Amino acid sequence: GLLETRTFATRSDAEKSFQALFCIDDRECSLRRYVEKLDPKAATFGTPGFFGVEFYFKPENELFYTKLCPAPVFPKYVVKEKGAHNKRKADLHYNPKSHGFVLGWIYSQTLGFISAMRLFLNIFNPNVTAATSLSFNHMDKDSELTVECNHQDKEENGLQIGYSIDEMAERVENLLKSIGLVKDFAPLVYIIGHGASSTNNPHYAAYDCGACSGRAGSVNARVMSTMANHPEVRKILKEKGIEIPINTQFIGALHDTTRDEIDFYIQEMSAENKGHRERNVETFKEALEKNVNAVNIAIYASG
Repeated sequence: GLLETRTFATRSDAEKSFQALFCIDDRECSLRRYVEKLDPKAATFGTPGFFGVEFYFKPENELFYTKLCPAPVFPKYVVKEKGAHNKRKADLHYNPKSHGFVLGWIYSQTLGFISAMRLFLNIFNPNVTAATSLSFNHMDKDSELTVECNHQDKEENGLQIGYSIDEMAERVENLLKSIGLVKDFAPLVYIIGHGASSTNNPHYAAYDCGACSGRAGSVNARVMSTMANHPEVRKILKEKGIEIPINTQFIGALHDTTRDEIDFYIQEMSAENKGHRERNVETFKEALEKNVNAVNIAIYASG
């Protein structure tokens, strides 16, 4: 795993199929090893899952901010979601009127029996409901994120909206230097956060990324990818000795560790990189399959 990563990091660019950054969470380590085993020309790296970008996240049409960085850190930045298309599902069980004495009793005697039936049927046909905290719903993958600071709309509640070019370059530089990836870039570099899906779980936050204050790392992965793809950021990095080839593209993604699925936040790319991505996705799919089978075997053996 890690020793192989160091070896790959010194090889020539021609030998790289792709590179991938994962959180240092132990649930990502097994997946990294399967990726490296299936594709010896791939290189994976471990880093804290907020990927060095500290900010509050404000989903569209939401009132509150979500901190997406280590808990002791208090960011001065906010990244806002715009143009979201997905609407959150509603469920009658989560109606505020059900908290009252009379309506609460009526809800329990009516919807309660329906819930019991749904729970029984869900054993044989599991499905996602409004009660499910799905990691992929933390952010609309087709929405826009205010990563770059627009000086016409610079602040909100004392927080800077997005980052300046220099601030973005500093964070990309720090991330790449921290993992030793400063040359020999592959055509595609994946930045993969992780999260979890759960239903009615009081310990739900413990299943998500600790470096993101117990939330999914999807937004962080997209934000860092956007920064690393920014032309002006790359100019600054080149002046500092980190030259990223023009054909190299960073792609954000999210690994759901309870479902063992990966969702990629695909952007526009060249036909050549599309071909690379299709081959890489197949590698990830096979790695995920092997990873979940290994977990099942381990659980069976321990039981």
